[in-house]
Order: sequence, then structure tokens, then C-alpha cells
Amino acid sequence: MRLSGLRRRIDALDSRLLELVNERARVVEEVGRYKSARGLPLFDAGREAAIVRRLTAANGGPLGSAAVRRIAAVVVAECRRLEAAASGAAAHLHRGEMSREGGEGLGRTSTAAVVGLGLIGGSLAKALRERTRLRLTGVILPGKAEPGMRAVAHVLGGPEAALAADAVVLALPLSGIIDFLRRWGPRARPGTVWTDVGSVKAPVCEAARRFLAPGAAFVGGHPLAGSERSGWKASRADLFDGAAWALTPVPGRSGRALAWAKALAAAAGSRPFVVDARRHDRVVAFTSHLPQMAASALAAACLEILKTRPGRLLAGPGLRDTTRLADSPATIWKDIAALNGRELGLALEDYRRRLGRGTLAPSRVERLFRRARKARRYINRPLSSLGGGGATAPALGLAPKDGSGRKGLYEPGTPGAVRPPSHPDRSRTPSPETPGEGRS
Repeated sequence: MRLSGLRRRIDALDSRLLELVNERARVVEEVGRYKSARGLPLFDAGREAAIVRRLTAANGGPLGSAAVRRIAAVVVAECRRLEAAASGAAAHLHRGEMSREGGEGLGRTSTAAVVGLGLIGGSLAKALRERTRLRLTGVILPGKAEPGMRAVAHVLGGPEAALAADAVVLALPLSGIIDFLRRWGPRARPGTVWTDVGSVKAPVCEAARRFLAPGAAFVGGHPLAGSERSGWKASRADLFDGAAWALTPVPGRSGRALAWAKALAAAAGSRPFVVDARRHDRVVAFTSHLPQMAASALAAACLEILKTRPGRLLAGPGLRDTTRLADSPATIWKDIAALNGRELGLALEDYRRRLGRGTLAPSRVERLFRRARKARRYINRPLSSLGGGGATAPALGLAPKDGSGRKGLYEPGTPGAVRPPSHPDRSRTPSPETPGEGRS
């Protein structure tokens, strides 16, 4: 076939492709109107992720898998915007307005300070700048500004700058969060809302209860997302997409902050749920802190062998996969070990018991692997399988710039408080799911 004929085929295929994508968009708009009329959750992050996975798996080439994922993600994101517009969700999003759900006295929230612009704080700031109309203050140490920070934060400053904001998010290592509350909490303005992103909650919530000035509200937070990388350069706006975000109220101090924190997590792309602080710490000792310690211990056990040529030649992908978290910074994990030591100690005891010499007996090996496969099925289940999906309630001052909705609140059952899953699942597998702490 001549070149002109091949080009005509390409033009015809492009036209057909555009026609099909627009046909999909029209169906999505119809879905949005259907859900709106029946009060159904607007978005389902689990289904969206499944669509991308299905298309990638069905790809027969010559496009590569990464290209298919990118194309599918763009189509899904644009259809999400159209679905939100068709459902009328944009009418529920109020620029700078605080919902009455949070209680009286909160007033308007138009400014937010993110204290610490490391991996988590930087990613949150980028997500909020990209997806909301909040005016952001980035709180960093003097002389620690990095390229790109001023393009994300409207203001860069020291701790005093945080006190001028309507809402404050503490994205420091755990000891830094507690120290900030101790030093600056007494100066918090009445009516402001405070939250954090640390991976141990009971000590942080107790510090907020003790040190935060009367009239300021606090709810603990922990996004189940992260990376073995750290710092501002590793941060990205989509870090929290599809991840769970635990919220831990402080009795008598959280009523006005809880609704705002839910909207914050949803605007960042996460699925917030409410859990008691102490229960949170017991669960993450197994699901988040133990995996980190196990990966680090495994890497350390292999160090001498890996110094040899045979050791390096015989180190396969299994070792690389299971020790990936060993690259995490020790500074953050020293805090976690100190502040959640009791619960982590119990998790380590259970882990050691399952790795005793008796485990090598054939019957014990079989039982161990059978139990492990069952656990993997829970780990791989998407969040959407637990119920809930997406409320289209007002976004409490976090209105998206384009008027579209964000992922909804993960709140099956009773609004405002849900029991956490016994086996915390996520619609993707972030790593390591802890250090909500800033990793500065």
C-alpha cells in the first residue's frame, strides 16, 4: 500500500477513536445523572483502577503497557470530570466555605499551612495546589527552600506563618509533630483546625489534647501512602490517589476538625475513615511497622553474604522485592519504634514465633504458606470491596479548581465513623504505608 493510503487509514482510525471516546463520555455523563438522582456515591476509585488494569492486561501491542496505562488514566480522569458536572456535584462545592457539619465557630477556611515539605507534606501541598482553591503556606526551616516549592506554596515561612492559617497540617517526623504542638500549639488561634499525617496516633493525639490552645480543634490523620524515597524531590501530587487515610478524633477536641480533615483527605485523592487512635496503633504495628522492620532485618542478615561475588550473583528479584523498604530513612523509624514500641514489640514477637526452627517441619511449612496465601487475598482486595464509595457532600472549603468532584469519603455504614478493616486493604499497594511523617 502506498504512503498516502496508509495515512488515510490512520486518519480514519483517529476519527473513529475520537468518536468512541466521546461515546464513552456521553455514557459516563448518563451514569453521573443516574447516580445523582438516586443519591448514590459519585466515584468508585476501585472500579477506575480496575478499568486501567483490565485494559493493560488486554493489551496485545505494539503499544507498551506503560503507554496504555497513561492513555487509560487520562480518559478515566476526563470522564470523572464530566460525570461530576453531569451529576450537579459542582453545585455542592463552595469556594472557601466551611460546612456546618463541623460545628459552629469554624467560619471560613481559605488558607492552610503544611508544616514540613518532605515526601508526604510536599505531596499533599502539590495535590492541594493542583486540586483546590486553598491558599497554601509552606512551613520550612530557614534556608531550606528547594526548587519548585515557591511555585506550590503561596507563602514560604517559619513556624509563625502556620499560626496565621485557618488550618494547619503537621507533616513532620513524629517527634517533630509532638514538639511543634508543645511549642506552638498554645498559640493556636481559636476556630482554627489542626491535623497531622504521622503513622503513630495515640501520642500525637495526647499531645494535641494537652498543648493545643482552647478553641482550636484537632483530629489525628495517617495517610496509608508513602515511598522508600524521601524529601521534596520525591513528592508528587498523585501519591495519595486511591489510598486509605485514617482519622483519629480526640474526644472533646475534634468535632470541628473532623469534617474538614475528611474533605482534606478526599481532595488529596484518598478514602478517609475514622478509627480510635489506640486501635490504629495496634493495627499498623502489624500492617505497616512490622513489614518495615522485617525488610530491614532481612537486608541486614544478608549483608555479609552480599559482599561476596556469589552472593551478588545469587541475589534474585525475590530478595530485591522483599527488601525494598530497607532503603527507608532510619530517622523516621527511630521515632516510630520509640512511640509505638509496645505494640510493635508484640507484633515482632508474633513474627518471631512464626519463624522458629519448628517452622521448618513440612507440616508447619504447609500451614504457614496456606495462612500466608489467605492473608495475601485480603491484602490485594481493593478498598472498594469494603463498601462505601463516594459522598458528594460539600467539600468544606476544598472546592476543586475545575468544579469537578474528588474521590468521595470512604464511610460505609454510619456517617462520620466506621470501623477499620481487620485487614487494611488498599486499591493499590503504596510503600511503606507509614511515614505520613514529612521525610524532610
